[in-house]
Amino acid sequence: MNFNNSVAALLVVSSCIGAVLGCGSVVELDDATVVIAAGTDQSCALLFDGTVRCWGQNESGQLGNGSDIDSNVPVAVSGLMGAVGISLGGHHTCALLRDGTVRCWGLNFYGQLGSGSHTDSDVPVTVRHLTGAVGISLGGHRSCALLRDGTVRCWGSNSYYGNPGTGSDIDSSEPVAVNGLMDAVAIAAGIEHTCALLRDGTVRCWGGNSRGQLGNGSGVDSSEPVVVSGLMDAVTIAAGGHHSCALLGDDTIRCWGWNWFGQLGDGSKEGGGTSVATSNLAGAVAITAGSAHSCALLRDETVWCWGKNDLGNLGNGSVAHSHVPVAVRDLTGAVAVAAGVEHSCAVARDETVWCWGSNGSGQLGTGNNSGSRVPVKVSGL
Repeated sequence: MNFNNSVAALLVVSSCIGAVLGCGSVVELDDATVVIAAGTDQSCALLFDGTVRCWGQNESGQLGNGSDIDSNVPVAVSGLMGAVGISLGGHHTCALLRDGTVRCWGLNFYGQLGSGSHTDSDVPVTVRHLTGAVGISLGGHRSCALLRDGTVRCWGSNSYYGNPGTGSDIDSSEPVAVNGLMDAVAIAAGIEHTCALLRDGTVRCWGGNSRGQLGNGSGVDSSEPVVVSGLMDAVTIAAGGHHSCALLGDDTIRCWGWNWFGQLGDGSKEGGGTSVATSNLAGAVAITAGSAHSCALLRDETVWCWGKNDLGNLGNGSVAHSHVPVAVRDLTGAVAVAAGVEHSCAVARDETVWCWGSNGSGQLGTGNNSGSRVPVKVSGL
């Protein structure tokens, strides 16, 4: 496994400044609430009753079912009730509970479970000294929570240039405050960097910046938040492997950072530290970023993806990379989307879940380990 290719995708759906769960953590479907999340080689779904089902790789207990055996169908996370949000990291998972606390499970070498120890757990453990959380996002080996007062706390690995924004390079097994960050309404964590959306529609990022993923026009890493240049009126954000994206108030998308596979969606391979408009895409209501691909949910309930596609990551039936958005095949009525490292998943209006891309660990949830270039239905949800 390659821990450096791990990335979390916190579900982002529509404009949600000041939403209770941070930006777009849930989608309302009549009386049901459905959330989908994708990580390195695992996926999870939050069901309307506050329970969570996960599937895929489980060698570190990241499925949370009390074992370390992979599963190619969804399994219930043990003893978890009252969840209202989920996010997946490299090999760990966290859930936000209705009472504002957070519980995590899986790999804990860097303290990314926030339990005060470095012991892995195959069942959920409570993050210490954390209350009032309204949103969560996980990166490769770290976790972050948005608090009700607009501040952000992070825990886990701090080896990437002080990426929890504390000005330190020391790992922490308990939450620590991000310096100089107030009035945040959403957070998104990538592999080496993290971004926060502020109430005024601006975005600040911190951590590694070798590919320009901090968006401040430089390639200089920063251990504290820096302003993304020229970006206003953002309503939701996503952080991928080494790129970031923002959905703007006019339903268009701008991305910045690494672009070798076309993950910025502007039709070129040219990346950099300033944002570019994603081509030929209007009416977007949600965005998500994987390791080297990105996806958007449109107002017409279709999903479009762009970037790396060698394992069917884009869901358009091919394995050709695309530098502009392409439609995910045979998927209609979508209401949520999440991108992992080499796979993606979507929730349909009928509350079914569909995934596509890599499936070596069963992360598509189909009952087998065969990858798919088009969406396939997750079993038993």
